[in-house]
Amino acid sequence: MIAISIVSILVAITGLVISLPSHAANRRAAREANLRSAWMTFARDSATLDHAYAEGTSGGLPALSQSHSKFGGLVGYPEWCYSGGRLRTLKDGIKETDVVSDEVKRDDWITPELRRSKLLPYPKWNLITNLRVVSGEGPHWSSMVFATHSIDGTYETGFSFKLYEGEFYDFFNTSVGMGVLAAFHHAPGHPVIPALRQLRNRVWETHTTSGTKSVTTQGYFALATLACLTIVVNDEGAHMLIHRRGNEVADNRLMIGPVPSGSHSKFLDTDDPVTFLDTLKREFAEELLGIDETGESPHKRIVDEAVCGLVTHNNTYLLGVGFYPVQGYMSVLTMCVIDERSASVKAWMSDHQVDSTIDAFRSNYEGTMLSVPFERQEIGVLRRIHRRTPCLGEIARIIDEHFDDIEEEVMRKRDL
Repeated sequence: MIAISIVSILVAITGLVISLPSHAANRRAAREANLRSAWMTFARDSATLDHAYAEGTSGGLPALSQSHSKFGGLVGYPEWCYSGGRLRTLKDGIKETDVVSDEVKRDDWITPELRRSKLLPYPKWNLITNLRVVSGEGPHWSSMVFATHSIDGTYETGFSFKLYEGEFYDFFNTSVGMGVLAAFHHAPGHPVIPALRQLRNRVWETHTTSGTKSVTTQGYFALATLACLTIVVNDEGAHMLIHRRGNEVADNRLMIGPVPSGSHSKFLDTDDPVTFLDTLKREFAEELLGIDETGESPHKRIVDEAVCGLVTHNNTYLLGVGFYPVQGYMSVLTMCVIDERSASVKAWMSDHQVDSTIDAFRSNYEGTMLSVPFERQEIGVLRRIHRRTPCLGEIARIIDEHFDDIEEEVMRKRDL
């Protein structure tokens, strides 16, 4: 009997040892399925997630506007946006931008949550590496970009930013990681799960000083970006440029958005401080004029020459600031008015042998460009479109609510 018992135990142990690799493979296969499903949901229908989280009831920051329950948009504080009266130029509205890379504690609170949610089949690897192995997705390049450490101020008083530099991969692994988490746990009609709500409450630390709301980010790479609605004005009226994003971009695939838009980063040929106006010029040159010298970022001299007469501090306006509701990256919302009645723009058109600046604009791999009349009705349509970026939704909301004031500034004759 003892011998039989010993044999039975040995057989059981042997069976267990044999089954362990199978169990590990099944567990990995289940996590691969989780990641594929979450990524497909995020990549193909992030608009649904944006609308759900823009209400400001899922933890973290509140909605920039009460209308977000119907239309969606960015999160932050209403005082961060234009509310009528005088429009501030971009240069005037952002008073100070300090780079504090050496002062920032670069914690990653997102990757551990991805592991706990069983979304990383290979737990020792980051999100990008897991995606590449499981689905062949994810970026295959990186560059140095700025993240937002803190925002202080209001639209009326002007803003002060503290930024720090890191890799685009840092943004993808953490900020896009929050999007993957949201997609995996999303259940229409149900509240956000407690773990995700707690995470969102932690990543944005808020302060109030003398009535001014400030926010400090932590635990993820809050990419600093700029979104600009370009409006072309001539004797026949005004048209705004809308961008339909392609399927090869890292974020907001197949959605419509403002153009130009992009991440805040340095130029390759200079270590001089870079402003958000510099970023607007660079993105304008890349997305509308086809200027891309290196495949990563054109040189500042080339950008300045390309947009000379088109984009200056006098025709670029600040509309507001906010954070994307799901991924949590920061966007500076702007408007650029290109007045073809002005001498400088006429000279630019003459140099490029075109009858309108729009004739010289061309799309790049990021998507295609549309020209839409700048009218209140069309702005309302942009607000109601489901598959549009949160920053375009917020820009449309601000213009829609203050159309008369903004239209007056848009149509005002100017010379750059």
